[in-house]
Amino acid sequence: MKRFLVAVLLTVICCTMLASCGASPQDAATNTSQPTIPPASMLPIPIGESEHPNNELLPLEIKEYGYGIAGKGYIYISVILHNPNPDYCIEFPSFRVTARDADGLVLGSEDQTLSVIYPKQDFCYAGQMFQVDDIPTSVEVEVLAPDDYQILNPQHMDHPTYVPLEIVNSVVRDDRLMGEISNSNDYDIDSAIVTVLYRDENGEIVGGNSTFINKVSASATTPFDFSIYEDLVTNNYEVYANIWV
Repeated sequence: MKRFLVAVLLTVICCTMLASCGASPQDAATNTSQPTIPPASMLPIPIGESEHPNNELLPLEIKEYGYGIAGKGYIYISVILHNPNPDYCIEFPSFRVTARDADGLVLGSEDQTLSVIYPKQDFCYAGQMFQVDDIPTSVEVEVLAPDDYQILNPQHMDHPTYVPLEIVNSVVRDDRLMGEISNSNDYDIDSAIVTVLYRDENGEIVGGNSTFINKVSASATTPFDFSIYEDLVTNNYEVYANIWV
């Protein structure tokens, strides 16, 4: 009888304690078997994952593009892309080039992936694309939407701050382009892409070439010298350099 009274007393005490905590015996059993999980907003975001609300991301812009045909019917495209976002880098941006005939039929199409575009900066690229067997009536350039993992806060980059490279003392000599890359950043750049684009007498882009230069020293100039396609060369040209990671 005493044991029964003790058991009843213990049960009453336990229920009273649970009630004061706002939980039932069933809740207590459930809670002791479940780990405490923080809300999603408190979980860390892995480096390389997107941090942006999708509705805040601005699409990459095509500032300008043009093309020429050289060799055995190869399209040479020149494109200047702009990243209008003030807070996000776009890593490995891609664009698609499509040539069409007078009936709108596809003569050729190819995608091109670049390196990285820092916030509010441009990326200039020029190079050989696909071969066509007829003169295209139109050549279209379309920016491909980046995946979330390609959209990064600059703090997640190896170099959070990047001052655009500049070209100085460039000159065309026959079928070669020479000059220097000026790097005002306080760090070496392992690889850079140098791009020349050509314009006609009306200022329209008519093609271009690119080459890669390794070991661009910090706070210094690095020379370059590369062959260019004579069929594309005009007296009106511009030279750009971009970091390549």
